Amino acid sequence: MAVEVTFRGLKEVGTAFRQVDRELPIELKLSFRAIVTKVIGHAQSRIPHITGRAAASLKPRATQKGAAIAFGGTAAPYYPWLDFGGRVGRNRSISRPFIKEGRYVYPTIRADREMIIKDVEDAVEHTAEKAGFETRG
Repeated sequence: MAVEVTFRGLKEVGTAFRQVDRELPIELKLSFRAIVTKVIGHAQSRIPHITGRAAASLKPRATQKGAAIAFGGTAAPYYPWLDFGGRVGRNRSISRPFIKEGRYVYPTIRADREMIIKDVEDAVEHTAEKAGFETRG
């Protein structure tokens, strides 16, 4: 089960901003990166810290259309096992209960959903005002 926070119309907003000023989509991307960085901070506080590599492997990814969290990689290739569980090791002898929704990243996104929505609305509104658009509501 994936947790998804969807905003309809961001692609169109980005296109409109680009027509006004080529720098506005970059402004939006930076705002999205700040939002996902905040969510990563909340998720990192939930991750067990033995060496800290798993928590440090969470990286923000952002475009003018949205944002994502990358995790694991070469820094902590075991991160998916840590978050979701399963069996690893020689003869799959090390077991961790499988949790489809995950333990850290997706529950954090779910818990921060209202904050994420408000922050995205604020980012779009701020960028629109910077472009000279009048905003309401």
